[in-house]
Amino acid sequence: MRLVPAVLIVALLGVGCSAREAAPVSVTVTLGDGSVETATLLPGVGTPALTEAQARAEAGKYLSGPQRATAVAARYVRLTLPSHTAVSDHGSIHERAVWLVSYANVGFSGPPQCECAAISAQPDTSVALDAANGQLVASFGTPTDLSSDRP
Repeated sequence: MRLVPAVLIVALLGVGCSAREAAPVSVTVTLGDGSVETATLLPGVGTPALTEAQARAEAGKYLSGPQRATAVAARYVRLTLPSHTAVSDHGSIHERAVWLVSYANVGFSGPPQCECAAISAQPDTSVALDAANGQLVASFGTPTDLSSDRP
């Protein structure tokens, strides 16, 4: 009889508790309008409707020359770009669930005269796709270390 209440207490304590959330990763990105912003990445939550294979196939449509990539990394994350809205639906990009597909050595091209010229380490391009429907959220230039295995 004493065992049942103890089990109930443990079960109730588990409700609403989650594993400690990973610290956000911040990275400086260059956007298509030439602005430079800090993007924040958190691990994705749950299972996205769009598979990784679908995201990789769809993201390639937004690049010229994706085959030049020396590596392609896809990760399911929650992306925040505070000063921008999504390309597809103009919705907020605050902890938005996306597949972030990064192409190593596929240089990002911003406008010729932009503040991004001060950021010399933007040799890669990343494409963020809505994890629910595959629509383009954003594309931007990223430093090479974003292609490594992080969130």
